[in-house]
Amino acid sequence: MKRLLIAIAALPAVTPALAGIGKHNGEIGFDFGYADFDQDLSDTNGARVTIRGGYHFADWFQIEGEDVGMATSGSVGALDVDTTIGAFFVNGVFNFHPGRGSVVPYVLGGVGLATIRLDYNLFGNEDDTGGASQFAVGSRFFFGRNKRAAVRLEASVMHHKTSDLIIANQTFTEKSLTAGFTWRLGGEK
Repeated sequence: MKRLLIAIAALPAVTPALAGIGKHNGEIGFDFGYADFDQDLSDTNGARVTIRGGYHFADWFQIEGEDVGMATSGSVGALDVDTTIGAFFVNGVFNFHPGRGSVVPYVLGGVGLATIRLDYNLFGNEDDTGGASQFAVGSRFFFGRNKRAAVRLEASVMHHKTSDLIIANQTFTEKSLTAGFTWRLGGEK
């Protein structure tokens, strides 16, 4: 979570004049949104925050790293619990029709690790780290004279598995809807 807060604090140093889709350009961005938690982790929905950065190997393909934080307060069975999930993914992003107008839809798939932490208000806490994967669809909506900054909307599904601390070998699924901004790092299109 500290990494996430540091990255958010550093974003104002990047101006919108540094953003878009283009071969050999970097991209950074952040998203905020809604998370629908697996019912075995919490009976309430929560928030999702994402920091991402990547590199475009071609106009249509990019590799990105994504740091995800999710949190909610609710119940698991009869216990009140604060649930947090921290995940890191390496995503392959496939852009459709890059360079043709202001709207660039995409799909992405990623693999990584997720850590679940359950804080039971009166009974301590436990956490577990396991493998994770995700699939998402979304679109970037570029704006400005040079179309180098974009609003990003995304719907995603994340699956992650526990090893033995919480519930052995159980897979959890969270669904999210997020909105944010992205900027290109690099030369002109």
